[in-house]
Amino acid sequence: MLMPSQNKDNNLDAAWKQITTVGLQSSPTVKQPPHDYLFKEVTVREPGFACVFVSNEHPTYVDLYFDDITVTHTPSPIVSSSDYFAFGLQHTTGERAGVYEQRTLFQTQELQDELNIGWVQFKWRNHDPSIGRFFNVDPIAEKYYYNSTYAFSENRVIDGRELEGLEWESIQDKNKDGSNQINFTITLKVKNSAELDQSKVKEVAFGIARQTEKSFSGFDSESNTHFKTVVVLNFESDIDPNSDFYLDMVKEVEDKEGKKLGSWVPGKVDEIGDTQKNRIQVSVGSGDTPDEINRTGAHEIGHTGGLHHNEPGKNVDRNGLPVGPNNLMRQTGVVGTHDDVSKRTNINSRQLKHIYSNVKKQQKQ
Repeated sequence: MLMPSQNKDNNLDAAWKQITTVGLQSSPTVKQPPHDYLFKEVTVREPGFACVFVSNEHPTYVDLYFDDITVTHTPSPIVSSSDYFAFGLQHTTGERAGVYEQRTLFQTQELQDELNIGWVQFKWRNHDPSIGRFFNVDPIAEKYYYNSTYAFSENRVIDGRELEGLEWESIQDKNKDGSNQINFTITLKVKNSAELDQSKVKEVAFGIARQTEKSFSGFDSESNTHFKTVVVLNFESDIDPNSDFYLDMVKEVEDKEGKKLGSWVPGKVDEIGDTQKNRIQVSVGSGDTPDEINRTGAHEIGHTGGLHHNEPGKNVDRNGLPVGPNNLMRQTGVVGTHDDVSKRTNINSRQLKHIYSNVKKQQKQ
């Protein structure tokens, strides 16, 4: 079998199978032996032609009979293929003949090609891959002050994808060893209500960030998933209490109505479980050590992810999640009077999965 290319002047591949002596007729009086069954499977990798033939090339003349020659074509399960530049502009494409036109293409979104406009229709707005930009304003632009309102995938087209026309989403969810990877990125604005000097503000904020990254990273053996948390601190931008997610360093913690709760309260969040906008208060005027302040900040960030303290007299919280002696969410004085408070830094895998579920649910709203 020869397989020339479409223009017939370039041979793409060749395949052959030689007959054996299985079907040899040694004498006219001997019963006909079984036929020699020849079979050859070839994968066609490019468009072209197939030339199939039989040939008797024995050095001496030998009668040879071929019977029931069949060529069977099994189509590939792939009905179309497309290759793209980084922002979604096609540079090669192909479809199997006789199939319906494929409209769901780049990042599983629908191509709008009426009048050759070439738009890619995401859920919330349309993308023009020829310029790598949306031409509608980002509906949640106020949450991403650092990003252009027309940017596609935050211009991060190597390590992420566009999520419904709203924001960038990481595609790094698999590790080389086959395990799953879930990354949390906490973008945290910093407010200095305690009027600390700038160097002290950064010292406290980075201490809390390091503790948070350490506590909220881990491995879940049941789902073979690694969790990693990164905290991004923003000291420069103005803060809108009604829409921002921010750390507030205070001399004394207060409730949402502004009532002071006492110097013995180390920290508080406005809303447990709100991962999109929240005020995270940490007291820096109560004489706590840096390590205690770091644990308090990370503890309060756990509340924003939907984690609770352990129930009175129990080692689980109201959601049934384990909160053991060394757990970051352990409430002082509730159970285990001899617990070493300095070791309360751990977040277990069930808590991490609970946070992940909560974050995904809120991002889709």
